[in-house]
Amino acid sequence: MTQPSKTYAKLVAAIVIVLVVAGCASEPSLTPGTYTSTITREDTTSFLFIGDWGLMLTEENGYGLTKDGEFWEEGNYALTGDQIAVTMSEGTYPCGATGTYTWTSDGKGLTLTTVEDTCEGRPNILTMHPWSLQD
Repeated sequence: MTQPSKTYAKLVAAIVIVLVVAGCASEPSLTPGTYTSTITREDTTSFLFIGDWGLMLTEENGYGLTKDGEFWEEGNYALTGDQIAVTMSEGTYPCGATGTYTWTSDGKGLTLTTVEDTCEGRPNILTMHPWSLQD
């Protein structure tokens, strides 16, 4: 084999290795669906947050929050790696700010941690307890 052929073969091998490694690395996946969490009197001094909460995430990047089965807020979400940004479009306590959270999921539950959110109350609701994915 000539020197240019060896160099070309090494380059092709390097590209194949990079593509294989890139194919093995996958983005974390957040399962759309309905998640639930309960906030109790022992968790907070604010009666406003006490109740059974629902967090809906759609495949079309819509989200909604309910408290005791009643509408609380809805809007959109965007995923970037391990962060989710939620923006309310309509809600019981309107706040136009986008809230950013890190998320982890085992496919059955969802845990959120506040990165930044200036909406009063929403960080408490979303991060008080892990969320359980409903069937």
